[in-house]
Amino acid sequence: MEEGLWRRMLELGRCADGSWLGLFGSGDAGETLVGADGRTLKRLEPLHRREDQSVFGPFELERAVYGMRA
Repeated sequence: MEEGLWRRMLELGRCADGSWLGLFGSGDAGETLVGADGRTLKRLEPLHRREDQSVFGPFELERAVYGMRA
């Protein structure tokens, strides 16, 4: 019984974690972004893929990245 319950809890956690990550989208804040130091950063194309590892398993994300150059 405990093993089945544990598996279902992990599935529920993965679903909740995936939904939470989905709320943030790609993080795209427009063509430019002002950094903490006041410099204007440009959005670098294309979206960058990264893997996020959680206790519920890996999630592959596509994120907007900002910088001075690629």
